[in-house]
Amino acid sequence: MTNQRRSDESCARSLTEFCSLANSLIRNDKLQKPSSLELRLQNNVILISCNFKAQPPQSQALARVFTLRLRIHKLRRHCVFVCYYLLYSLLQGPRVCLSFSFCCSQQPVPHTDVCQDSEHLQKRADAPPAFSCLLLNIPDVDSADAGDAQMCSEYVRDIYAYLQQLEVAMAIRPCYLEGQEVSGDMRAVTIDWLMQVQREFKLRQETLLMTVSIIDSFLQSNPVPKKYLQLVCVTAMLLASKYEEIYPPTVGDFVFVSDGTYSCGDIRRMERTILKRLNDSLGRPFPTLFLQRACKVGQVIYTLLERELASFLIEVSALDYDLVHVPPSLTAAAAFAASQRILGCGLWSASLQHYTGYSEETLAPVMQAVIRILEEVTDQCKVRPISWR
Repeated sequence: MTNQRRSDESCARSLTEFCSLANSLIRNDKLQKPSSLELRLQNNVILISCNFKAQPPQSQALARVFTLRLRIHKLRRHCVFVCYYLLYSLLQGPRVCLSFSFCCSQQPVPHTDVCQDSEHLQKRADAPPAFSCLLLNIPDVDSADAGDAQMCSEYVRDIYAYLQQLEVAMAIRPCYLEGQEVSGDMRAVTIDWLMQVQREFKLRQETLLMTVSIIDSFLQSNPVPKKYLQLVCVTAMLLASKYEEIYPPTVGDFVFVSDGTYSCGDIRRMERTILKRLNDSLGRPFPTLFLQRACKVGQVIYTLLERELASFLIEVSALDYDLVHVPPSLTAAAAFAASQRILGCGLWSASLQHYTGYSEETLAPVMQAVIRILEEVTDQCKVRPISWR
């Protein structure tokens, strides 16, 4: 009974403070005539608040202040959701029931926030965002770009939400090479050779990552003999170069790097085969797109150094067959968190968790795998002492 009395007293104090704020805002309300949708919203708030034994004047004040704040912030489309969640958090009522029947004729538009876990993306991509994320003290990292049209600050959240949907729709199965003639070690050796080709042609890192994405997407549904694995790889790099590079290498260049093993006709036929089997879908996002977001949210002194190290970790993680099924956004977040730990220049903050959608506990297994790969690569590339003659 004592806890219940304290809860009621806290609820009453919250109502009193909120109603005083409501009265001050209502006096300054310049929008005199509410719309029919807002009138329905007020009636809903009054009915809900009465279930919490609130007095009718308090109910009407709550209804008016909710409507006023929604009109000021131009959130009419989401007003029903915001109203119910705000009332729920204000009254702190464990007896609240959120299975309300909306009497508004206009349905709220579903919205996908970028602050989602990768498991949640498997369920419903059109679910409305949780209201609790609006209560966090998270800085808006895109507000400074409002005047720059090239930064697309108004659409950046929708863009990254769409990229997260793409990485789910175009996901790679774990252990997809089981039962095939090509093994994970063969894949790693071939990708390591492609890294040398990338350096030879001075291609972008995005070209390499897209090449790996095309290879995995093709091989998981189209088993090939191991004698054609190199053909698939050089053709995938040709496609990625056409997609990413301004001046891509020619077919003859890839014939040269393959030491004449395949002809120009072989590469062109394989190019048509890959495009047909993938249904021309080459837009699977790669980790560097999400790394740009993490670096922007980080905003620390060593951001450039962290970015270079994280980019290197992403590149070496492409060699590991055990990480092919990890979403690109998770790979980028784990690489950035690992670079922070290695350089000792910061921890995984609440802002990074909010904008990437991953907690540090979720990143831990992937971070350990990335560090393990880094140690293996470091051991293999130890500099030998130079013997002078």
